[in-house]
Amino acid sequence: IRDSPQEMALDLRVAVARVAADPDYQRLFEKAFPGKPITFGLIAKSVASYERTLVSYDSDLDRYLAGNKSALRPAAKRGMALFIGKASCIECHHGPLLTDHKFYYTGVPERDGDSKPGSRYKTQSLRDVTRRFSYMHNGIFLRIEGVIDHYVRGGSAPPGVQAGIVPTALTNEERSDLTA
Repeated sequence: IRDSPQEMALDLRVAVARVAADPDYQRLFEKAFPGKPITFGLIAKSVASYERTLVSYDSDLDRYLAGNKSALRPAAKRGMALFIGKASCIECHHGPLLTDHKFYYTGVPERDGDSKPGSRYKTQSLRDVTRRFSYMHNGIFLRIEGVIDHYVRGGSAPPGVQAGIVPTALTNEERSDLTA
């Protein structure tokens, strides 16, 4: 198995070992693939199956962009102006999927066993972002407000490691509008 720096900057053997050592994943893989050992191929198949369940709905933003100017509340319109302007979110989150599919280091706090500080991760899509239960490559933030706080302060890079984001001062009202 080869390393995959473009995806998780993690040796795939290590990824398989982590998944195989987790009792919850053991149970789930046994249910989905009875009698088969956990392999990278089955992990990839599982992720692909999950991703096919992610179907975007006709959002307020979609209706707004299609011409229905009343589809967004005033706070969301102000948030969109911040997204495009002062907060600069659109630099990496653009296009129909709200991602540029590029890799960046944004100073996300790492958890035990995560990749080394400075690892780069693919920009996540913001489609249906409020329907998620965790954010960032390792799920470290459980609310979108935590992500906004992270970017406002310029990341959480350890000493000596430079994150690729610039701190941006946002008022509490602007943070709320960006969330909207």
